[in-house]
Amino acid sequence: MTTRILLCCADAREGELLAAAGYGPVEVLGVGKAAAAASLARILATAPDVAGVLLFGICGAYPAPAIPPALSVLDVCVVAESVFADEGADSEEGFSDLVSMGLQPVASWTADVGRSGRVAAGLGVPLVRAATVSTCSGTAALSDAFATRTSAQVETMESAACAFACAAAGVWLVEVRCVSNRTGPRAQGNFRIREAAGLVQGTVGRILDAGWLSA
Repeated sequence: MTTRILLCCADAREGELLAAAGYGPVEVLGVGKAAAAASLARILATAPDVAGVLLFGICGAYPAPAIPPALSVLDVCVVAESVFADEGADSEEGFSDLVSMGLQPVASWTADVGRSGRVAAGLGVPLVRAATVSTCSGTAALSDAFATRTSAQVETMESAACAFACAAAGVWLVEVRCVSNRTGPRAQGNFRIREAAGLVQGTVGRILDAGWLSA
């Protein structure tokens, strides 16, 4: 019977407080698309009792996203949709993603609509779009390019890859992030990684206690 919710994060620091508080095992997938997707696919292939995945962690916020809202450091958000931001081909004529090149069937991946909406409403936080990257944007030029290209509000290294793995396994996904920094020049990023990791774990505890992930 598929009833278990899998708790997942990329880095151990994003899940250590939850595990210590007794919220069950937290699967540490590894940082980046390849590590996260491979780990999650392996777990889901060997765990037929998993009904869905609650992915959580930190993220960067685009200072001037193409579509509002613009988030501040330590804001919490629910990722409703994610897209691969830098998989494709770049040239003098501009960037072409894998869909436009005929190499991928869909441009974006959607989290579970009903559960994500309940969680966002319960927490009073926005639903956002995440750009999933291999290279985090530490310059204004790259930050602006990713934000404009994807219409995303936040930047992560795992979102779309984990959504891809969940879709392939036929399980639902809800993703919660806390902003740890602004993208762009790193000296201006206002990095607060430890605080953001603590906040997102407290938020996950609230979600589990409230039962918003029930069918």
